[in-house]
Order: sequence, then C-alpha cells, then structure tokens
Amino acid sequence: MSAWDKLPTESARAYDMFCKYLTMGVDRSTRKLAQEHSKSIALIQKWSRVHKWQDRAAKYDDHIHQKAFKENQDALMEMYNRNIDAAGIMTEKSIEALKALNPEDMTPRDITAMLSKAIEIEGSARENIITELARHVGVDDNKNISLAEFISLTYKEKRAGV
Repeated sequence: MSAWDKLPTESARAYDMFCKYLTMGVDRSTRKLAQEHSKSIALIQKWSRVHKWQDRAAKYDDHIHQKAFKENQDALMEMYNRNIDAAGIMTEKSIEALKALNPEDMTPRDITAMLSKAIEIEGSARENIITELARHVGVDDNKNISLAEFISLTYKEKRAGV
C-alpha cells in the first residue's frame, strides 16, 4: 500500500479531498483546498491532521520525482544508445569513403589536414578511454598518467585485491 492510497480509516469524502490536495502540487494548502471546493476549513484541516496529509503528500511528491528521474534517465540512455549506433554507422561509412579515396587525387594540404584531424581524434579517444577507465576504478582525475601506466596500475590493484 502506498502512502497516498486511501487509508482504512479515511472516508470516501476525505480521500477525495486528499486526492485534490495532492494534485495541487507544491503550492498545496488546506486553506486553498477548502476555498476552491467550498468546504469548511476546519473540516479540511481536521482530515489533514487525522490522516497525515502532509506526510503522505511528501511521500507522493518523492515518488513522482523519483519516477520522473528514472524516466529521464531511461530517455537519456535511449538517446545515448541511438547516438552510439548512429556514430558507429557514420564511422563505418567514413572509413569506406576514406578507403575509396585515391591518394593521387589529394593535395598535400588535404593530406596534412586529414593527418592532423586523425591525430586529434585519436588523442581525444585515448584520453576519453583513460578518463573513463580511471573513473571506474577510482583513480584521481587529476593524476596525469599514460595508458600503459594506467593498465599497469589497475593490474597491480587487481592482483592486490583492491
């Protein structure tokens, strides 16, 4: 049973008002609820106190926020996977196009630009891999190490049972 479900001791009328109270969101108040539904403020406040509306509403709000967070995380993961798939396809197509290039048709400027871009991409990829791996094993982000040093460090930690 969720905190926002009808309590066994709660009348149908009290629960109906509680549901309306929940839908008011963060600006909810028993006074506003009573005014908006032409009910006695004393009655609404009594129901609120007896049936712990504030506590139940807080739990409901937490539930809604957790649900929204999870949905957002799921959507981000779907987007991430779509982007990875698209990047993979683009990489394959780019490699096919690069293989089809005739070096004799390229100017020295084209070759230099391509080499420069390849070096930049490779360096960035290596840095990203080291950063991501380091994050997974808890190596300090500020520690500037090579890939070989990182592999050696993680191997030593694994053997030591860290």
